[in-house]
Amino acid sequence: TVANNEIILVNRRDSMTRITRGTVSIIIAIVLMGLIFYSSSMPYHDQSLVSNIQTVLPFQPFSEMLSKIHFTYAGKVISIPSLGYAQFLEFFIRKGAHFLVYYFIGYHWTRGLKVHLKNPGWSLMIAIFITVLYAITDEFHQGMTPGRTPLIQDMVLDSLGGIFGALLGFL
Repeated sequence: TVANNEIILVNRRDSMTRITRGTVSIIIAIVLMGLIFYSSSMPYHDQSLVSNIQTVLPFQPFSEMLSKIHFTYAGKVISIPSLGYAQFLEFFIRKGAHFLVYYFIGYHWTRGLKVHLKNPGWSLMIAIFITVLYAITDEFHQGMTPGRTPLIQDMVLDSLGGIFGALLGFL
C-alpha cells in the first residue's frame, strides 16, 4: 500500500540522514585534528596574539582585578606582574582554545562513532582513546617544532577537553 511505502521511505531517509550526520561528525573531528597538526607545526612567535591584544586593548581593561590572579603552570608563574597584561590574557585565550578544540574533537568522534558502531559504549571509549592519544602525539609533535615546548600540563588540559566533549557527545 502507499502508506506503508511512504513509511519505509521516510525511515530510510531518516536513517540515511543519521548515518550522513555521523560521517560528517567524524570528518569534522579529523579536520580539527588537521588544524591542530598545522598549528603545532608553527613556531610560537608566528602565532603570538600579544601584539593584537596590545592593539585592541591598549587601556588594559580589568587589569586591576586580573592582577590578583597568580598561579604556577608548568613551573612558570602566571600573573600580570610576571608576564605582562597581553601575555597573561594570551595564556588564557590559548589554553581555552586548546580545551575547546579538543572538546569538539571528542564530541564529534563520539557522535560519529555512535552512529556507525552497534555498541554505543564503544563509541565513547574509542573517542576518548583517539582524543587522548592525539593530545599526547600533539605534544610530541610540538617538541620537534622549533620555538615550541611540549608540556604534560597541556596534554592533560587537551585530554580533559576531549573527555568532556566525548561524554557530552555520548548523551
